[in-house]
Amino acid sequence: MKKAIIIGKGPSAKPIKKRSEFDIIALNNAVSLCEEVDYLFINDFEILDLISKRDWQKVKCLVLPIKPHFEMRPHPEKTYEDFLNQIPVVLSNVILHKLFPEQNVNNIEAPCYPIRYSVGTTAFQWMVENKYDYVEYCGIDREGGYDKKFIILDENNKPKNHACTPLNSNWYERNYDLIIFIADKGKIKLKKIG
Repeated sequence: MKKAIIIGKGPSAKPIKKRSEFDIIALNNAVSLCEEVDYLFINDFEILDLISKRDWQKVKCLVLPIKPHFEMRPHPEKTYEDFLNQIPVVLSNVILHKLFPEQNVNNIEAPCYPIRYSVGTTAFQWMVENKYDYVEYCGIDREGGYDKKFIILDENNKPKNHACTPLNSNWYERNYDLIIFIADKGKIKLKKIG
């Protein structure tokens, strides 16, 4: 049995300690709640501003698109290489994927997951592909929103970037339903933590 604990930024997010029988998977800057992270999933350049060097040092493997998003769409010029060059540590293990099938960077062969709704849907499709069959989760909530520690404001009391303020509740309902669909189709048994 292949097991994981996945943590997002929603209201049910909580600190996660490493457990030997589970891979720890974090979404975006939810890495801050983890003791260590086996797989960190990021789809957006904006997340770079939200993760400290100390948190990057917890990461064993980064899962990243070949064309990370900026302002919720693929960056027109920058690639995964630009992203990696901005990380304050050297990561020796990076797994690449495509957000859209026609994307091409350096002729890299990388999987493209058909449901491109969120970094969470990316992570769950990756877990299906990698044969996980039991996943505990927190911070992924149908009712939506972020835990208050992830709402980050700038000096003008505005969200630092789009990854610092939650979207509308309909978006989170759809995201949650897609994650459940992916897990069910992939025969992943789910259990919410807490």
